[in-house]
Amino acid sequence: MFHSDYNLRFKGAHEWKDPYEPDSFVKHSIIRNTEIIIDYMADGRLIYKPLLTHTVRPGDCGEIYDDIRRNKEKYLGVVFDWTR
Repeated sequence: MFHSDYNLRFKGAHEWKDPYEPDSFVKHSIIRNTEIIIDYMADGRLIYKPLLTHTVRPGDCGEIYDDIRRNKEKYLGVVFDWTR
């Protein structure tokens, strides 16, 4: 189940083709699609952990961004851990 206090953002090339909020006239919305993705992640239908190659502190963002620019092949998915 989607909780509005999650700090997740999913971006894609077609992100804004759907309305943000659910609407009875359209099947998809950004909120509904996010709920579906989170549900898939929670119950194991969407395998995402192999895509996360680095977890870093927000304070290291400058260093990480520079390294991503220089060594793209080293990075697949970078997550900022705001609890660190």
